[in-house]
Amino acid sequence: DFKGMRLDQWQERDYQQLAEILYVTVLHNLSSQSDNKSANISQTFSTQSFIEAENEIIKRGEKISPLISEVRKALLSLNEYFNLLDDKEIAEVAFSALLSGRLSPTLVNSIADNVVNAIYSSSLPNEYPILKITPKGIIKTLVKKSLQKGDIPDQLKGMLKLPDDFKLLKIE
Repeated sequence: DFKGMRLDQWQERDYQQLAEILYVTVLHNLSSQSDNKSANISQTFSTQSFIEAENEIIKRGEKISPLISEVRKALLSLNEYFNLLDDKEIAEVAFSALLSGRLSPTLVNSIADNVVNAIYSSSLPNEYPILKITPKGIIKTLVKKSLQKGDIPDQLKGMLKLPDDFKLLKIE
């Protein structure tokens, strides 16, 4: 309970910033874990990770959306639960929430943009030659359907470098 709910809809720019920060602090850190580039997943949700992502947005001359503060406040309120879970369980909870099928269509679209841009700007096209001939729009559709339906196809799981035994929780 954050002393009331927002009565107005968030703007598209709010969702775009949230998607960028979620990508930078959650998806990117989780997938880079398999390359041992990231310390620990619980740090992914730390205030410091969010502040670093916010600073990147500020450097571009943008004002941080109030939605970002609301999300950070909500995650901080869950901090004691993060201490009870191991890194893999935290990752499974995070992805399960993102893939619950309950996200705003605008947020889904923004997250898909971030994931697709990251896939095509990484070394993945070398690891997955099909990406060299597959238009970004098709991969974006695959990501959006995953976010809407609540599952990750094996191809996308591989591109995100998630472990084979990675489980999604059914959120109802």
